[in-house]
Amino acid sequence: MTPSLSKQAKQFADDLSRLLNNTITDGIKLSAAKLSDERYTIGRNLSDRNPLDPDLVALTTSKKKAELYLFASHELCLDDTEGAWLMASKTNYAVQVGEAGERNTLFAYDYVRKLNNGYPLAHFHIYGDGGRTYSSIFKSRGRKKDKLRDLHFPVGGLVHDGGGILFRPILEDIIEMLVAEGLVEARPKWDQAIREGRKRFYESQLRAAVRRFPGVA
Repeated sequence: MTPSLSKQAKQFADDLSRLLNNTITDGIKLSAAKLSDERYTIGRNLSDRNPLDPDLVALTTSKKKAELYLFASHELCLDDTEGAWLMASKTNYAVQVGEAGERNTLFAYDYVRKLNNGYPLAHFHIYGDGGRTYSSIFKSRGRKKDKLRDLHFPVGGLVHDGGGILFRPILEDIIEMLVAEGLVEARPKWDQAIREGRKRFYESQLRAAVRRFPGVA
């Protein structure tokens, strides 16, 4: 028997917590909260009374004050083919310096399964100051938004007719980038945790692809 949405969401929250604590955090716990009968959210210090405002995750493996913080938020539902398997309807990750807010953000990754504004469903935002160079180009094209962070950089993946993208970037990719670039300290065997997390995710994505494209499979 397939586990309920509640159980699958809580298990996913536990998996993400374990991933973080085995790589670049210390004692972090992400929670699953009920948004509606069909939706659950995941984030730090969320509850059924507060399902939409997660706390930041300090990226430190000790009691030392963190320099970088992670905003992590998921909105989950059951798949629309069998109504049995956990599926992400929204994913938001952002890495920022300190706790002051968006103005100190380095980059952000967003995935919205049904994004009807013409932008890529899965995309990165790069935060930086290009000065007049970017601004003049954007304005010459009639854009109302003239900041680098307003661009939606696509990340690829398998787009399907049911809406959504399979094989998209995941938290493991962000953790690996932060460690590889020397921006955070990592625990011993952090790379093993990354490999295990990727294996679980891509196996689940492969199963989803088979359900979506049985003729091809």
